[in-house]
This record gives sequence, structure tokens and C-alpha cells, in this order.
Amino acid sequence: LPPLYGKFIYKFMQRIVEKAEKVLLNPVEDRVEDWSLALETVVKMGIQLLDSEMRLDLVKNLLSVLEKSAIELVKNGTEQFLLRGLDNLEMFLSRDKNLYNYNELQCNFVSTFMYKIRELGTHTKEAAKKINRLMKSSNNPQQEQQPQEKEDHGAKLERQWFDRLKDLSPLG
Repeated sequence: LPPLYGKFIYKFMQRIVEKAEKVLLNPVEDRVEDWSLALETVVKMGIQLLDSEMRLDLVKNLLSVLEKSAIELVKNGTEQFLLRGLDNLEMFLSRDKNLYNYNELQCNFVSTFMYKIRELGTHTKEAAKKINRLMKSSNNPQQEQQPQEKEDHGAKLERQWFDRLKDLSPLG
């Protein structure tokens, strides 16, 4: 989603968060894509809210849902499930951060989530570090890729997302 006004998001937020929370807190082993999509939705919702006037209590609630889901996955012995979701989240964030030039608060939201889950499991720490590094890397024009490289990378990401999204089932 492109950046939106908080009031617009708030209209739909409760319902979206309820559905995402249901998926996040009741994962089904063979539906990691659905869980990943719910994870990305809640993270993106938090990022969007930080760019609006309605934020603190809602953002805390989103962080709580994300953390609780990650804790439950590791506690139930399904850290691999969490890791697959974090890999998908990293792919999503690498593209989204560059498209929408996240500000410092938005990057800190994601980093806070990574900080909260970093000690949950052996491999979770590494995945959280990777995402945190992504959030800490700047969108400095001097560090940007050449236009052709950026287009090739963008096309590759588009293909990956298309392939991934066409196989997802609706969350109804």
C-alpha cells in the first residue's frame, strides 16, 4: 500500500488486525504463506500508522500481537515456521523500504519487533539481525544501485511476488 492517512487505515484496521491476529496466533504448518502474509500485513500496518497522526496505542498493540505470535511459534517447537515467515518479511521489507523511503520511526518499528524476538530461538537471532541491518541501512543516493541494476532487481522481486501471491489462498 502507498502511504495513507491514519483515519482511512483506522476504518479497516480493527477488522484487518483481528483476521491477521487469528492467523498469526493459530498457525497451520502447511500454510506458512498465510502466516507470512499476516505477519507482513501487521508490520506494514504499524509502518503506515507511524506515518499518521494515530499511532502510539495502536502501534503498541501491533507489536504485542507480533511478539506474542513469534513467542508461541518458538514455544510450540516451530521456530522453522517463524524463520520462513521472517525470510518472507525480509524480502517484502527490502522492496517496500526502497519504494516508500521509510523514515526513522518506521524503521525503528521494525527494529523494535526484531529486538523483541531476537532471543527466542537459535536461528531467530540471525534472521532478526538480518532484518535489523536492512532497516538500519540508509536510502543514501550515493549507495544506490545503478538504474539498470535497480530495474533488474525490481523485475526479479516482482516475479518472485507474483509467483508467491498466485499460490496463496484467500484469508476469508
